[in-house]
Amino acid sequence: MKKLILFLFVIFSSGLTYSQAEVIDTIKYTFYLELFGNQHEVFSDQMVEGDHFTIEAKTLPAQFADLQPMYDALVTSELGLEVGSLDRNIQMNIVLGGINANKRLIVEGQPLFMYFRVDIIDLKTGEWYDEYSSFYFLNGKGAFLNINVTNAFLAFAAANGIDINQGISFAYLIKKPDGTEVWTPVGITWNLDQTKTPWVINAKLIHFSKFGGGGKTLSTDLTSSEIFPDQFTLSQNYPNPFNPSTIIKYNLPESGNVSLKIFNSLGREVSVLENGYRSAGEHSVEFNSKDLSTGTYFYTISFNGKVHTRKMLLIK
Repeated sequence: MKKLILFLFVIFSSGLTYSQAEVIDTIKYTFYLELFGNQHEVFSDQMVEGDHFTIEAKTLPAQFADLQPMYDALVTSELGLEVGSLDRNIQMNIVLGGINANKRLIVEGQPLFMYFRVDIIDLKTGEWYDEYSSFYFLNGKGAFLNINVTNAFLAFAAANGIDINQGISFAYLIKKPDGTEVWTPVGITWNLDQTKTPWVINAKLIHFSKFGGGGKTLSTDLTSSEIFPDQFTLSQNYPNPFNPSTIIKYNLPESGNVSLKIFNSLGREVSVLENGYRSAGEHSVEFNSKDLSTGTYFYTISFNGKVHTRKMLLIK
């Protein structure tokens, strides 16, 4: 059985409407826990594009008690796929695994929270999607996950050495042509919604593969155009946190008009970095904070009706 591994820490927003002309595909799913190679099925059901399933509170069997804090951290989380993201019915086998307390998975000095392994099966052909042949979604759509920042979530984060006030970052683990593996944030958009009680972490994925979330930005030595040459992507700024300037990179699959703007935590526009026609390929823009004060800022890019947003931290 070939595996697709997904490390998740995010929140997906639903509330999507169905188009009468849209063919709505079905997603069968089974949710498992895994510890020391042993698996336990928690629940199994099915949903359609635009719908989601919710992780419900459960007391785990005694042999999986070590995973209880991690499972509790995800209770009320929602996972689903946007309408139009599929052109076939699929099976998702989702396995939630733990991070050994003495051998935590560390990326650039930061521990990952947890991981999911997701096996994708094409129900029409029976094909299993290989670990590194990422299962892409269609039409700029994606998978979404909504995680409520509950007391259980905060306790789990603290136990794993992660301060949510510094932000939560996400990245794919990809294999380079020479066989080495690196983390890249390309193709992942996310935010922490502090307007809700409890707070909610929102993230969107353009494909299923290996995915991880940690306590600060995860970077890569690959460019977005090398990894996803045909995708519209917005990379995490570097450095982050920054003072006084930082670099923002984005990739265009074709030429067109681009808008790249900076907003403060109140949603007020503070700078326009790009506003005009740009050629296809990767672009790099420097943002100088000038007279701005310490705080969280967001940068948003718009291209061909699509929008990506990322968060950055200015420290003076």
